[in-house]
Amino acid sequence: MIKVNNLSKSFGVKKVLTNISMEFSRGKVYGIVGENGAGKTTFFRCIAGLESYKGKITSDITPLKNHLGLLFVESFIFS
Repeated sequence: MIKVNNLSKSFGVKKVLTNISMEFSRGKVYGIVGENGAGKTTFFRCIAGLESYKGKITSDITPLKNHLGLLFVESFIFS
């Protein structure tokens, strides 16, 4: 399980993530969807411990970054 509580991240004066709280259950697959520049990759990097952030991320798995997966996809709509 991964718990995210009040996660916030800024790059200088630009706020990228603001007070995000959610919980991910073990054994499930989740999709994070949003526009380009919405902070999806930054959110993932915070969970993986690759970015500094404000808030709290807890997990029963350590190190968490060794148990995460990321799949980049480009959407395509058939005519």
